[in-house]
Amino acid sequence: MAEELVDLATDPDVPAQPAPGTPIPEIAGPRAENLAEAAKLLGARRGIKVVGVDNPDLPDAETAAGGGFLPGPHAKLAGPPSRSGSPPNPETDGANQVSTASQGAGR
Repeated sequence: MAEELVDLATDPDVPAQPAPGTPIPEIAGPRAENLAEAAKLLGARRGIKVVGVDNPDLPDAETAAGGGFLPGPHAKLAGPPSRSGSPPNPETDGANQVSTASQGAGR
């Protein structure tokens, strides 16, 4: 994904000031991720218990639950291949699907 960001930042064909209404460029990983699960994996490696919290009263909980933090349909998929080792597939790898992480804030 870093390479894609560098390409976007240095591409002379990308206008510095896009026209009004132009979508913000998005670069997304090829699969949906769950922040709580990633934190649990890291915690397990470090001997720390991580507990997910689901609280609909947290700021942006409604936006997260509606998938508002997921990439849009125009997002460029980049990054490591899917967990299956196959090339990225946005239909099956969750790039435009609501992940568990976005079904409730802090989850």
